[in-house]
Amino acid sequence: MNNVYFVYCNDEENVGRYVAANNKGLAIKMFEDNNCLDCVWGNKIVNARLAKDYYPNGEYNENGAVFVTDYEGILNVKQLNEIGIVWFNCMDCGDDSFNFNENLTKYICENCGYEGVVPYAD
Repeated sequence: MNNVYFVYCNDEENVGRYVAANNKGLAIKMFEDNNCLDCVWGNKIVNARLAKDYYPNGEYNENGAVFVTDYEGILNVKQLNEIGIVWFNCMDCGDDSFNFNENLTKYICENCGYEGVVPYAD
């Protein structure tokens, strides 16, 4: 099992990628090897933090539970959805469980059937 890390440039903590790896150093290396953001080209410092679920059983836990997965590497939106980490909700009902089209740019809400565009899709 791999931990899930959010890898980002120090000056842009809200912009980054989720990476599944055995450790923080490997997650950063995978991120840099894939040239995921312009910060790598700009020789800025890349950092990572563990992705945590602060509602692991539906109740708030201030320490959070670390997300783990069998996946490895940069995670796409479909993988993130399976793990339980997505950065958006259904525009119609607010749910966060989706099915995706082949190129992962559009979603269908599993709850209400609303079809929408994945925000910030690559």
